[in-house]
Amino acid sequence: MKGRFSFPKGWLTWTLLLFMLLCVSWAIEAAGWAEHLNLLQSAAIISLIVGYLLARSSWPGPIVHLMGGLSGLLWVGYLGTTLFPRTENWGQRLAQLVIHVTLWAEAVANGGNSADNLVFVLTMALLIWGLGYIATWLVFRHHNALVSVVVLGSVLLVNVYYARNDETAFVLFFLALAFLLIIRSNLTLQEEEWQAGDIRYNPDLAFYFLRDGAFLAVIVIAMAWFAPASLTDPRLTPLTARLARPWHQVQQHWSKLFSSLHYGKSQPGTTYFGTTLAFSGPVNLSDRVVIKVRADGGRYWRGAVYDKYSSAGWVNTDNVLLEVGKPPTRLPVVPYQKRHLLTQTYQLLSPNGNLLFAAAQPAQVSLGTRALLTPLSSTPASPGQPVNSASISMLYSVESLYRGQEYQVNSYISYADVQSLRQAGTDYPAWVRARYLELPDSLPERVRQEARQVVRGLDTPYDKAKALETFLRGFRYNEAIPAPPAGQDGVDYFLFDVREGYCDYYASALAVMLRSVGVPARIASGYAQGEKSASDNTFIVRERDAHSWVEVYFPGYGWVEFEPTAAQPPINRPETGTDRETTVGGALRPTPEPGESTASRLDRLRDVSALGDVPATGLQEVLRKSATRIGWSALILGLLSVLLGGVVWRSKWQREQQHAPLVLSIYRQVKVLGFLGGFPAQEWQTVREYAASLAEYSRLSKGLLLRLADLVTQRLYAPEGHSEHEGADHREAETLWQRIRWPLIRFALRPRWPRR
Repeated sequence: MKGRFSFPKGWLTWTLLLFMLLCVSWAIEAAGWAEHLNLLQSAAIISLIVGYLLARSSWPGPIVHLMGGLSGLLWVGYLGTTLFPRTENWGQRLAQLVIHVTLWAEAVANGGNSADNLVFVLTMALLIWGLGYIATWLVFRHHNALVSVVVLGSVLLVNVYYARNDETAFVLFFLALAFLLIIRSNLTLQEEEWQAGDIRYNPDLAFYFLRDGAFLAVIVIAMAWFAPASLTDPRLTPLTARLARPWHQVQQHWSKLFSSLHYGKSQPGTTYFGTTLAFSGPVNLSDRVVIKVRADGGRYWRGAVYDKYSSAGWVNTDNVLLEVGKPPTRLPVVPYQKRHLLTQTYQLLSPNGNLLFAAAQPAQVSLGTRALLTPLSSTPASPGQPVNSASISMLYSVESLYRGQEYQVNSYISYADVQSLRQAGTDYPAWVRARYLELPDSLPERVRQEARQVVRGLDTPYDKAKALETFLRGFRYNEAIPAPPAGQDGVDYFLFDVREGYCDYYASALAVMLRSVGVPARIASGYAQGEKSASDNTFIVRERDAHSWVEVYFPGYGWVEFEPTAAQPPINRPETGTDRETTVGGALRPTPEPGESTASRLDRLRDVSALGDVPATGLQEVLRKSATRIGWSALILGLLSVLLGGVVWRSKWQREQQHAPLVLSIYRQVKVLGFLGGFPAQEWQTVREYAASLAEYSRLSKGLLLRLADLVTQRLYAPEGHSEHEGADHREAETLWQRIRWPLIRFALRPRWPRR
């Protein structure tokens, strides 16, 4: 039996690491960010093999790390070449790979966006390689499993947080493996110390630790899983407030590096609204409710405004983030004509960082607020200096927002009629001309020609905007279009190549075409109106209501919305100002109450400033959500328990084979088969008594079992150094085992009937 195959030392630790790294790879692939992410599995397996061999080597660290890095680059480069057609030779594939990487690097270096998903796949493969190499190095060279778990787990959590689908199963599987890895690694280190000190210990100790660790892992995971609402407690928000803004900046830079991933919206994270909006590929938004809005009207709930266009998308260039004041916050606004005040109450069911939503031109907020803006005066704003009028593009809460929180906003909404907008003229302020007529030199000329062709013969900016809006609404709506090819202008791609798309493309095309014919325009993103409740003035806004639209500037009337997207209802304005109500896509816009001034309506908001302190969820809500998860979470935990049980039992068997003498190992198997046959060993029985009882109960050869019992007793109680007949005893024990093994197996598997 000594010649049989046995696993190398550390095989269980390596296997746990492998499945943890594969868990991260599978989660990234399941998120569907791009095609060909199945390559990550190959990168994971090879990285662990190379990392293990290098960690076990006697070479110094710098040389090992250099070899690990070069190995990763070579292997990931090879994987990248496999994505090109097989008809090309290796030199041609490698040349194409270099071209893709070079073009991506040039776009990033020039401050532009990149839509090359191949580079993203290679980046993820290098990430997985690095994670695998670092994890094996830390575990097998430094016995530091905890840091490996933290590194791998951080990448998994970021992916799960931004994935469009539910990836909770990956987290549960990873946590179970992480518990076992930490236990196994620490126990291995302890065993090495015991062996170096010639300290005797129970060889079953590893099995006991792994068994209890698996049980503890299941309990901890279950406790964490059935307490899903704890992080929504508003008392925890100070812990995350400082991280919110820099993390959003990281998101924005990431969206520029890889703008065409399947984010589910054009930014990382589902319906994330940042300071950039890139032309993306297919979108797949869910029916999850994100906000509820109580208001007497309203068409759009705006989150962000973008003013600078490039071929890859839009950027918000406002450079002043001003903390406006204590709640209720009055915002610096421009007094435009034909506007009324609309009060909105937002209930956040899926907070978007610290971002606040507001209709049209926000004037006052019930929370402490920071405003991203450009002051509309010759004197720039400075800390502590009031800003009397500004163009506000985004609003952020001073404190972190939480699920279930409510806040109120008063906004000025335009009810300008068609006649007034036609008569507004073209006397644009300098700040409008400087920012909202700008177009890049790279814009294809055929885009400008198409715009001029559509508005030919029209004089007023309003008529030009309506003509271009009508023209674009004739394009087919499609959320499954691929992203523009690298280097191609997004609007040109939409107008002349695919001639279909979703709101980001419609809005971009209208704004760019308006600018090309001298009409200042910008695009805004947030949510469309949503579904109106039948019982009250509440709009149910879902993730799929995420939307982009166009705002056109009219002198004296400010920014006015236009809707070019074919899937959205049109905006219908009255022809003249005789009708003082404006119907916008079916939503009634009320006019100010007679005799009530704007200032008095704003003052009324002071009475609702406490809405920001509404508790997030109660015990009933927590229990309701937990109950809905019991079924499938129990199934997952059950499967994990079976898997972990198999792992620990295999580990126990291996440890027994390594540390226990052959005679004792055979006796343990005899007891296991006796237990399975319904005749377990009792604590009060000696080895010989149990052998005799088992022989009588199973009707096996009593002589063979008693002889095996004598060998076991002799091995257990022989004096130290007893080895005179050890070789002969081993051979005899093996012969006895061969004669009783199959009868014992048949005894264990036989059908058992109740004895009368």
